[in-house]
Amino acid sequence: MRTRSLRSLSLNKLRSEIIQNNTWKEREISTIKKEFGEIRQKVDSYNQNKYKLYLQAKESYGKDLERELNRWWFLQNKQLIHDLQSKIEEYAPPVFHISSSYSFLNPPRALELPSETIPELISLLNDPSKWPIPESVWNKQIERSVESRIDRYIERIATLEREVARREEAKARKAAKDAKLVYAAERKARMKNLSKDIRSEGSGLRRLLPQNHPCPYCGGPLGPSPHADHIYPVHKGGRSTFANMVYICNDCNSKKGKMTLQQFIKKFKLNREQIEKTLLDLNKEF
Repeated sequence: MRTRSLRSLSLNKLRSEIIQNNTWKEREISTIKKEFGEIRQKVDSYNQNKYKLYLQAKESYGKDLERELNRWWFLQNKQLIHDLQSKIEEYAPPVFHISSSYSFLNPPRALELPSETIPELISLLNDPSKWPIPESVWNKQIERSVESRIDRYIERIATLEREVARREEAKARKAAKDAKLVYAAERKARMKNLSKDIRSEGSGLRRLLPQNHPCPYCGGPLGPSPHADHIYPVHKGGRSTFANMVYICNDCNSKKGKMTLQQFIKKFKLNREQIEKTLLDLNKEF
C-alpha cells in the first residue's frame, strides 16, 4: 500500500491490518506445511520393500509388455497389455512433477510439486531407492517455501508497523508538549496566587523594616521613596519575612526586578563582598 493511502487510515485500522496480515501469514505457513505433509505422506506410504516388489514385477512382466506393445496394432491383445501394466504399476512409486497445468504426458497418479521445490528434494523424490527422505531435507524445503511465499506479508506488516510507530511517536510528543503547557499554566497560576499572598503578608511587615541605612546594593542613599525588596524574589518562591525583605533605592529596585541577588550582581557588576557584608549587618539572609 502506498504511503498516502496508509496515512488515510486511522490508527485502529492500521493495527487491525497488522493483525489481519499476521493471520494471513500464519495461514499461508499452515498451507505450505499441509502441502508438503501430503507429499511426505505419499512418500512414507511407499517403503523400500514395495520398491523391491516393483523392480521384481517390472523384471517379470516388463519384457512381455514390451513385446506385446511392439506387435502390429491389429494383433495387440488389449486386455493382456492392461493386465501386464496393472501388475507392474501395482507396486510403482508415485510420480512427482513441477507443473502448474494438467498435461496428458503426466500419468493420472502424478503429484504436483510447488514451483519452489529445492533440487535436492526433487532428486530424492525421483529415486525411490533413496527413500525415506531425511528429516533435514523436508525442514529445508518448508523453510524455503515459507521464505518465498510469505515475503509479501512480512513486507506489508513491516510497513504497517513503521506507520503505527510513527503515529504513536507523534502522539506521544504531542501529549508531552500538551502536558508541559498544562504544567506551565498551572505553575504560573500557582505562583500568581502565591505572589499575591506573599505580598499581602509583606504589606504589614514593610512598616517594621528599618530605613536608616544606605541602599544595600549600590551603597547610595535610599531616597525619599525607597522600596521594600524581596532579596530572594517572590516569583521564585521567596517569602515575606524580615530576613528576606530590605529597603533599597528606587533605582536598584527598577534594575533588579524579578532577578535573584546573584543575577543582579552579575549583570550590573556590583561589589558582591560589600553587598553581602551590608546584608549581614542588617540580619538578612541571601
